[in-house]
Amino acid sequence: MGDTFFEQLTRRGERGERLAPLPPDAAYYAGLETRRPGDPYDFDGMRRNADPKQPRLLVQVTIRGTGYYAGADRVWVPVGEDTGFFAVLPSAHRYVLPVTAPVPWTFFFIIIRHPYIVTRLAARLAETGAVWDFGADAVRVRESAARLAVMSETVRDPLDLEAALFAFLLDVERAARARRHGGAETVARRDRLLAETRSFVEHHLTAPIGVPDLARAKGMERSRYSHYFRTVTGETPARFMTQVRLEVAARSLAETDAPLEQIATETGFADANHLCKVFRRLYHISPGAYRKQLR
Repeated sequence: MGDTFFEQLTRRGERGERLAPLPPDAAYYAGLETRRPGDPYDFDGMRRNADPKQPRLLVQVTIRGTGYYAGADRVWVPVGEDTGFFAVLPSAHRYVLPVTAPVPWTFFFIIIRHPYIVTRLAARLAETGAVWDFGADAVRVRESAARLAVMSETVRDPLDLEAALFAFLLDVERAARARRHGGAETVARRDRLLAETRSFVEHHLTAPIGVPDLARAKGMERSRYSHYFRTVTGETPARFMTQVRLEVAARSLAETDAPLEQIATETGFADANHLCKVFRRLYHISPGAYRKQLR
């Protein structure tokens, strides 16, 4: 059995290697670094030259040693082996390697530019907190992040890189659900219901379906179904249906040159204005600006 992506990065980090950079217009970029005690390593999240209208998201995972992270509450948390942190750029946070640290800090990082993925990850992290323990249920998240870092050197197809980003997003969301709802069985039940709903919506994208249609498919009244869905998933069925439609619209914006009116029709929105309004409300960016960032 081959080494994991994290094991590959661990060996390279111990040898003092770095990662080759991706093109500047890529959806993300990655790095592998070792910082030593006495190095000027102190980053303020409000001073990273990031545009608040086009935020980025940082994922930093420790390989060896320990750094420290503080959020808006200014409480310092150690980020040692098996841990890491997420941070929106710009936002109120800071991370450092103290000059008095006994050993170097080796880590890899990913900075994500993809606006849709940044928005969804930021929403999940607002619920779970910034610093993660990558033991137990979150090992998959660390490995998924390490895969992104390794791919940054070897893959140049933007669609392959975007697919890897979406896989990372889903791994984070699964782990976040486990934290919120507690236990693999509960999470599996939630995932099944969301998958069923997603499939139903995707097979009726152009039709004006709503919550009553989902309820009928389950043999329930609308009010009972809505309560059931929210109890199992933690969100409303109407919001999730809209999210599925927007995900398909976002893929079309990224992968095709189809006009907004056509995309709106194909994804079940009344017209291009309706699509723009809902897209901006959920993702805080217009469809046109989203497409432009990915081209």
